[in-house]
Amino acid sequence: SIATHPSPTRASVIAWRCERAGTLRIHGDVSDAHPECGNGVTWALEVRRGHTSEVLASGVTKGAGVLPMGPFENVRVEPGQVIAFVIGPRDGSHVCDLTAVNLTLSDGKTTWDLAKDVSPNILKGNPHGAWYFLSQPATLEAAPDVPAPIAEWRKKPSAELAVKVRQFLEKEFPLTSPLLRPFLSDRSDSSDKSDIKAKAPSIVEVKIPAALASGTEFVVTGKLASSTSGSVQMQVLTEKPQATTSLVAGKSESAQKSGQWSDNNLVTQHSAPILVNEGSEARTRLETTFDDFRALFPIALSYTRIVPVDEVVTLTLFYREDEALKRLMLTDAESRELDHLWDELLFVSEAPLKQVDAFEQLWQFATQDAKPSAFEPMRLPIMNAAAKFKEQQKSADAVQRQAVIDFAEKAWRRPLNEEEITALKAFSPRLMLVRVLTSPAFLYRGEKALAKTGPVSPQELATRLSYFLWSSLPDDELRSANIHDSATLAAQAQRMLKSDKVRRLATEFGCQWLHVRDVATLEEKSERHFPTFLDLRDDMQEEVTRFFIDLIQNNRSVLTLLDADHTFVNAELAKHYEMSFPADSDNPQIQNSEKQSAGSLNLREINSWKRIDGLHAHGRGGILGFAATLAKQAGASRNSAILRGTWLTEVVLGEKLPIPPKGVPVLPEEAPANLTERQLIERHSSDANCIGCHKRIDPFGFALEGFDAIGRARKADTKTTLPDGTQVDGLNDLRDYLLTKRCDDFLRQFNRKLLGYALGRSVQLSDKPLIEQMMKSDLRIRTLVDLIVRSPQFREARGRNHKTD
Repeated sequence: SIATHPSPTRASVIAWRCERAGTLRIHGDVSDAHPECGNGVTWALEVRRGHTSEVLASGVTKGAGVLPMGPFENVRVEPGQVIAFVIGPRDGSHVCDLTAVNLTLSDGKTTWDLAKDVSPNILKGNPHGAWYFLSQPATLEAAPDVPAPIAEWRKKPSAELAVKVRQFLEKEFPLTSPLLRPFLSDRSDSSDKSDIKAKAPSIVEVKIPAALASGTEFVVTGKLASSTSGSVQMQVLTEKPQATTSLVAGKSESAQKSGQWSDNNLVTQHSAPILVNEGSEARTRLETTFDDFRALFPIALSYTRIVPVDEVVTLTLFYREDEALKRLMLTDAESRELDHLWDELLFVSEAPLKQVDAFEQLWQFATQDAKPSAFEPMRLPIMNAAAKFKEQQKSADAVQRQAVIDFAEKAWRRPLNEEEITALKAFSPRLMLVRVLTSPAFLYRGEKALAKTGPVSPQELATRLSYFLWSSLPDDELRSANIHDSATLAAQAQRMLKSDKVRRLATEFGCQWLHVRDVATLEEKSERHFPTFLDLRDDMQEEVTRFFIDLIQNNRSVLTLLDADHTFVNAELAKHYEMSFPADSDNPQIQNSEKQSAGSLNLREINSWKRIDGLHAHGRGGILGFAATLAKQAGASRNSAILRGTWLTEVVLGEKLPIPPKGVPVLPEEAPANLTERQLIERHSSDANCIGCHKRIDPFGFALEGFDAIGRARKADTKTTLPDGTQVDGLNDLRDYLLTKRCDDFLRQFNRKLLGYALGRSVQLSDKPLIEQMMKSDLRIRTLVDLIVRSPQFREARGRNHKTD
């Protein structure tokens, strides 16, 4: 396209001059080249015939939109006549008025395209072929000299249009008299027949012929009949309003009245003002009432965009308007906290220093088309605030350095020596923090090697406990406690188990042990077969996390993992399980338990998740029925009894399976048409090289065939014979088998995994007495944790020369 730019007093004109008579087809478009600033331009497409002109289209640009023109058909032109496209500065402002223009004309034989004709060699000359580049006074309005009926008739002469032209020319308008005088005379009480007296509330209806009102401005002047008292609210509407005896809420609009933008000549127009006499009792009463109302209901301010896209230069870096909030709602303590938070924000953001740059930018911007002197009174206060802030930064340096040292002791989980403190203080506070967070002391949980087996240091023991239960740093209470005392250590562990931070234990131990830590990011399911999985995978993992939180915080038995008749779901997961989602008021006990087990989640999350009971009746319950475990141990588009059986054998019961032999064929993702999924696996498992292991694992998977590859219940053959000859049918029978005949195997596996997680190493032969002690306990989670943290394995470290198992 071609771009053009008007000046404040001259409009830019792109003209095409006709060389031969004909009819044209004209089309094109116009748009702001700089939509991010400026107030747009005026534009008009005209046909100029001697001393007359016909406006084909006109308008105003503002913003990033492209405004189409035409197409205009059958535009008659004679040699020497001109098609002119006029771009003018809107309201005399030419800032950011660069305008892109596309214009194409065709008479059926020849096509003139402005961009194609001119852009390759725009500097060749003016005129450039049939195109001319001109200017004209910006005040010259693009108004048609030819009335519309005549212009229409000129385009396409016809007898019907000729009649309209005649009617137009013969019509007379009462331009020398008020338009409403004939219609107001029967309503008026005064000698001036254009006045009406009315008592509020009332509706005065005036009917005006459409032909008389077309193209005119309807003006009404209202004033009070009494010069000393009274008040009235007036509106002029095109539709009859509903009768009212109270004030009507109007709309307000503010705009620059005149002058430059730096003059701050904003004028506010009200659609429904209240008229009162100056100094009257009514004015005083209304102003007092409105002030009282505004004091209780302050004006609402809303920035619909976080970063306003139309504000290139601004002094408002942070906008604060909380006087009403503090006055009406906050306590003194809350107000002080709010002020403190603002002080922190301004300090951290270095707003006073940035204000200096913003002011200089605004001042320079004002030199282009405004009065920079209008902003000069702001310079000294802004500079003084910046100087004061620099002094504040200097005085805060020592405090910040000490704060980093204090933080380093927490991050490194031990006291710092003088050498370390001196080395840190050699940096600026920001770089001190970088040094703390990149130090091996922070990144790794190292412990001091002992010459012989003995207790670890208090700091190392606190670190062991906090990373076991919270997966994070010790808090102040744990760091200051005398945890070398067994009772104190156990008390701290019980305190920590009640904290919301045990959500991390539920995630990092519980979910990892069950191999569902990554279900929320699992992308291996076929969207064609399971379109709902992606929306449910976060909820599936969250269910397992909440279940473990409940297990820990309510000190339930480890056997709850197998025989639980409850779980935690949201509405989507309940629908997935084909179970009803309880309302808020259904069971207060459930709500309390749920809130206690929700961890550090907000109120909205708490209300969206609820405990449901009765899972056994639906063929679910415990870790075997979680959608997360069932979905993780399945294929992309079908079930896998092999994966589920392997998971139950190795992860839940702790058995070791040999590595599959080489060359084992891979099963297809979809079973052949003549085989069920179970038949496909049975055929695969009959191989002589595979049958030994598959006899151990496949029956467990067959018992869970009642659930598809994303854990939905389905009808399937779930009857199977387990490796020891026990016959089961479905999840409920399998759960009973695990609780009776394989209970010790399950408990031993759980205790081994929990102990290994707590110690941060694999379980060894020397740990067997502790595991046996855990097996003989009441099996409640807090009891198991207590046994672990009191054990020598947890509290001591072996010496350098100790021989391992």
